[in-house]
Amino acid sequence: MVDWLCTLSQVRREIKVLTGDTVDDPYLIENIPRISTRINNITRQRYIPWYELYYYDAFGPGIDDVYRKLDLGRPILTPVTVVDALKNTLVLNTDYVVVPQDSPGVQLQRINVIFGWSYGIGYGIGFWLAPIQFQRAIQITGIWGYRTNYPFEGWVDSLQALTDTGGINGTDVVSTFKVTDPGAINSNAQTPAIDVGNVLQLTNTSVTPNTYEWMQVIAVNETNKTLTALRGINGSTKQAWPLGTEVFTWDVQPEINKACVRWVAYAYSRRGAFEAVKNDLSPAGAKTYVYPDDAPADVIHILEQTRDWRWGIV
Repeated sequence: MVDWLCTLSQVRREIKVLTGDTVDDPYLIENIPRISTRINNITRQRYIPWYELYYYDAFGPGIDDVYRKLDLGRPILTPVTVVDALKNTLVLNTDYVVVPQDSPGVQLQRINVIFGWSYGIGYGIGFWLAPIQFQRAIQITGIWGYRTNYPFEGWVDSLQALTDTGGINGTDVVSTFKVTDPGAINSNAQTPAIDVGNVLQLTNTSVTPNTYEWMQVIAVNETNKTLTALRGINGSTKQAWPLGTEVFTWDVQPEINKACVRWVAYAYSRRGAFEAVKNDLSPAGAKTYVYPDDAPADVIHILEQTRDWRWGIV
């Protein structure tokens, strides 16, 4: 699944499309994931959360044995399970902490021990037990992605809930289900209505504590108050959800969201045009337009500030 870093309605507002005018929606829907992918590739980041297990070597340049830090090579939002090279399951804030303390984290640091992440006991070359196999010996499962101020920001309560009497099953790849009102605006968080491209988190702690499923909205019918969504995305698991299940929406990093909106709108304004320079010789006065090579300058500036510049990341 391709990340969507903005929604259809956000781009429609940027290009000032009149309400009810949907003739260009297919073009916008086609370009949002393309440009979102470009943004991910340029910045070497992902801005939609995903769940994954990654393996790390227990010896090498990714480990700082002096300060007992492990470079994750990608930002992490929440560690779920951390297993060291000696097959010990570590506990957050007891055996290790996330660095920096404010999200997104990029390293894990061992605490309350005299050794670091290197395979064996000790650190550095002064006291180290050489392993038989240190490659891919450390296992880290977590929720990954770039979002500042997580978990206080990121998932937003849409104030929506499932209204289907029987809920939805845990098997369909794509499901259509009813919610309270997809066109409603969450006045508490000032977030827009649920729209095509939104990533949803369904969760109901009364069923099974700390369980969730992520979905991507692919169609909205405000008249019937229904959403059609792609199920179990980004490593989450499809589950059965009953009547009343709460619906949360993912709030993409604000400047990245704006960059995506601006870039899609720029592509829309230049559709069918390929020249870098355009001369307007109309009677009202000659003008020369010089277009950026690929994207608006303000978009490139945003992406340069967020790009992961490290070489040799995992």
